[in-house]
Amino acid sequence: MLSYQDYIKEIGDMNSPDEAKKMAFLVRAIQEYQNGERYKRAQLAQKYYKRENEAILKRLTYLQRNNVVNKSQIIFHKLCNGFFPKMCKQLSQYLLGNGVSIDSQYKQKLGVRFDKDIQTMGINTLVDGVNWGFWNVNHLQQYRATEFFTLVDEWNNIPMLGIHFWIVEKQAQGKFNNTKAMYVEVFDINGVTPYIVDNTGMKPMPGKSFIPYKTKIYSDELITQTLSTGSYEVLPVFPLYANEEQVSEFNDGLKSMIDAYDFINSDLADSITQTEGIYWAIKNYGGADAADLIKEIETFRATVNEEDSDVKNFAVETPYQAKQYALESLRKAMYQDQMILDLELIQGGSLTNVAINVAKTDFDLKTDTFEWQVGDFVQNILALVGVSNIEIKFKRRTITNDTETINNISTMMADGYLDVEGAIGYCPLIPEGDQQALLDRLLLQETGIPQADMTVDENEGIPLLQGGGEVDG
Repeated sequence: MLSYQDYIKEIGDMNSPDEAKKMAFLVRAIQEYQNGERYKRAQLAQKYYKRENEAILKRLTYLQRNNVVNKSQIIFHKLCNGFFPKMCKQLSQYLLGNGVSIDSQYKQKLGVRFDKDIQTMGINTLVDGVNWGFWNVNHLQQYRATEFFTLVDEWNNIPMLGIHFWIVEKQAQGKFNNTKAMYVEVFDINGVTPYIVDNTGMKPMPGKSFIPYKTKIYSDELITQTLSTGSYEVLPVFPLYANEEQVSEFNDGLKSMIDAYDFINSDLADSITQTEGIYWAIKNYGGADAADLIKEIETFRATVNEEDSDVKNFAVETPYQAKQYALESLRKAMYQDQMILDLELIQGGSLTNVAINVAKTDFDLKTDTFEWQVGDFVQNILALVGVSNIEIKFKRRTITNDTETINNISTMMADGYLDVEGAIGYCPLIPEGDQQALLDRLLLQETGIPQADMTVDENEGIPLLQGGGEVDG
């Protein structure tokens, strides 16, 4: 993998670099990255996230290429299970479904879309292994591992240069042709420089030039002027990793289990579709070759024997128990090995909260490692907007037996260990956003005075009406 030092060595003087060598180096860096393991793994993981099982498709292609089947024959089911997308969504939303919890005065600096953006980025990160977040003035801009990488400093492993690339397939006369152009944006500490790569090589983007990160627009009746107001001290693009190993959650072990599950499941469907039912055994039928025989079986559900003239029928049942056992074993193994919560283990209203917590112990441990990565990423963004040394929390989605929880709350209130406010705060049936409104209504019922119209004298601790009048009694 090329480094930032390789880049400096290639371009020469940073203040007046050799542009031809710079662009040649960037093209080589992109090609090298696309040939690397991270890029290829992210590409494969994205296919499986979309339930495009590579192994199933390759097997069908092999059968067609060797004339075992043709495209018009439907003898092979492509059943691709959804474990991997479910796993990524479950883990990301369990941690990030309620957004990032920090003081409101700091939260507003992240923009109104930050919570939604971080949820999307969380899912994509678990798929790719890493996603990159660019703080674009006042909002988060996300880049996936298949379109962005960095050149790091060999000394401290800090990203110094970011390269964003994407390919646009051009359209001619209503149809897409083979002419493609690659667009490239190079991020350094000061700003972004756009380029385009076509069959003539790499060149600066026509009509566009260097774009500084921080700009301010001054305007009056005579002139409108955009001025650069400085750069960041660091590259304003930060990585969000899927785990402490900084690799995709789609590992070789998981791929093998998904492939095995889909093969067995597809074969089971094939067996039921093609063999189960009533077949006729016809003696003295003159089938020309094996292909004709297969076609006759599919069309007439008949087998051939040419010794004597006779016709018999047979009922065929598929031996599915072994395959069903294998499917269930693989399903359990995927959940256990990937430390994902199997909801089948916690179904039923009689399950206690203790049993639920035991069932999701591994899932919480896995979520902890992902939370470390998200916490570091959010801290980096906050530091860029001038906020540091604050506590970041994530309110995880809860899974509880509501009936048991409410009974425990009632018992604690009856024993005097919990007041009304505490009971409302712990009650799983009352959303957090509605709790204060409920407390206000209860206070109004008791006193007849809305809480919003009351203040407290700091010296005496006596409730006062707005305007200074004392409350009777």
